[in-house]
Amino acid sequence: MILLKDNAYKNYSLCRMQGSDFSYVKSFLDLHKSRLEKTEFFYPYKDEELLAVLEYGIFWGLFDKDKLIATFAIDTDETYALQLAEIINSCRGKNVVKKAYESSGLMVDGDYRGQGIA
Repeated sequence: MILLKDNAYKNYSLCRMQGSDFSYVKSFLDLHKSRLEKTEFFYPYKDEELLAVLEYGIFWGLFDKDKLIATFAIDTDETYALQLAEIINSCRGKNVVKKAYESSGLMVDGDYRGQGIA
């Protein structure tokens, strides 16, 4: 992980997570997904998808000291961005979007919910 900003929000630290953080991030997501009342609202990453977004996308981790408390990802795959734009444009009936990037991986530790972190 790469520390981007200390005291980013409420004295938490914002880090950009990397491929080397795969096991740590996967454990966090699996644990907190299992605690959700409605799991259908959280995209269940396959291992290769999670690794790809960690290595090639943008994957943020918010930390309270050494504890990961929240995650958020942005898929920056250009080919996929063009495919999403095509889908959006076909639904709208006109070409208004050139590229669209997908966000995913939004998860906040249950003990930290209700603070505006998401």
